This record gives sequence, structure tokens and C-alpha cells, in this order.
Amino acid sequence: EYLKVYKKSNINKLLKLKINKQLNNKLYGEITMKAIVSVIGTDKRGIIAKVATALWEMNVNVEDISQTIMQNYFTMIMLVDLSEAQLKFEEIKSKLKEAGEHIGVEIHIQSEAIFKAMHRI
Repeated sequence: EYLKVYKKSNINKLLKLKINKQLNNKLYGEITMKAIVSVIGTDKRGIIAKVATALWEMNVNVEDISQTIMQNYFTMIMLVDLSEAQLKFEEIKSKLKEAGEHIGVEIHIQSEAIFKAMHRI
């Protein structure tokens, strides 16, 4: 019985460590840090190019993208890989917020792990 509790406790510690390493934007074995980027705002020319450029400047790779225009509102969701980024997650988040203010849209980024956990219910 004690061994089961001990093993479960250690597994939980390892899972927490793995998630923390992902959230700190580091590689851990074959796991890469991925995130969901959402962009919302009034449609205008160059939004995709400017957001993609901001991500490229931070060495963030866009793996998938979906965008649409609903009436005059631009919406975009991107799946990005942060494993090559040199900045921490919070710094990327801050720079994307600044880029959004400059472009005139709202840009949010969320860890894929957290995104999946929130939508698992």
C-alpha cells in the first residue's frame, strides 16, 4: 500500500515538473512547447503578415492557422511551436500584446496544455 502511494506521489511530481518545464519554454525529451494564439479585431490589411512577423522575430514557428472574417471582424487562431524561442512564455505574451496594440487587434496566447485542460470538461 505504501509503495502505491509513493509511486503515485512521484508520478505526480514528475508530471508537475514536466508541465513546468513546458511552461518555461524548454525542451523536455521529445516534448515541445506549443501554444494557441488568438487574434481578434476589426479587419484591415496586413494583420496576418504583422502577427506572423512578430512571431518570426521571436523564433516562434506557426504550425497551423485558421482565419475568417465575420462581417467586418477579423478572427484568427494559430497553433504555434515555442520550442526554439529564446524568450520565456510571459515575455512572448507581453510582446504579442504590444504587437496587437500597434496593429489595432487583441492578441492572446495560451499554453496548449492549459487550453486542452480547459476544454476537456
